[in-house]
Amino acid sequence: MDTPAAPQQAETVRGGECVLVVPPRGRVFPQAGEAKIGVEHPGCDAVADLAIELDAFFCPSCHRNGRVSGAWCRDVIEAAGPAVTTGERG
Repeated sequence: MDTPAAPQQAETVRGGECVLVVPPRGRVFPQAGEAKIGVEHPGCDAVADLAIELDAFFCPSCHRNGRVSGAWCRDVIEAAGPAVTTGERG
């Protein structure tokens, strides 16, 4: 059984924290049915899209955007293990 990776703080914002979520076998650019690596943020149930190359995240549901360290996010994702991937489009 896979144990979910512990959420990591991505950004502290007024009114709450944004958290980097790295689920088992998660991908930054998931295909249908795959787990999504992204950013949980206050006031919205959706996980925001992570743009490591832009040091940012964006939620298509509530239109929130914010800054993260892309290098830090990549380090956290890689530390989660080989089953997790950035799934970079290319």
